[in-house]
Amino acid sequence: MFVDTNYQTMFTVTGISARNDSGVPLQPDVVYLSFDGPVQKWQTNSGPWELSPDRNIEGWATFRSSFPRGSIEPEHPLEIADFRGIPVPSAPLTVKVVLVYGLKEAKADFTLMPPSSLTQAQ
Repeated sequence: MFVDTNYQTMFTVTGISARNDSGVPLQPDVVYLSFDGPVQKWQTNSGPWELSPDRNIEGWATFRSSFPRGSIEPEHPLEIADFRGIPVPSAPLTVKVVLVYGLKEAKADFTLMPPSSLTQAQ
């Protein structure tokens, strides 16, 4: 997570990527980011993310981003677009990433730590 000193009310989730470790090209369809707390998109026009009503779970905020047509060759990465959200977390926030390609899904979880916990740990 990145918090710009010029926009201290907004955070950016950056650096998420997936890798095609299969032996065949894959066509990614959509990626979902789910936060286990109250998160909103920073601005309507801030990137390709949109609120996802089809995967919302109570207590979680879920956003989706679709991919253009094309395939990812074996052993190649797939970059996930940065997500800009508000408010900046004041407590640890669990994030679930789900990448959908065809009838299959790849999943990962991670935790966003609030900026205050990062400065206290140093």
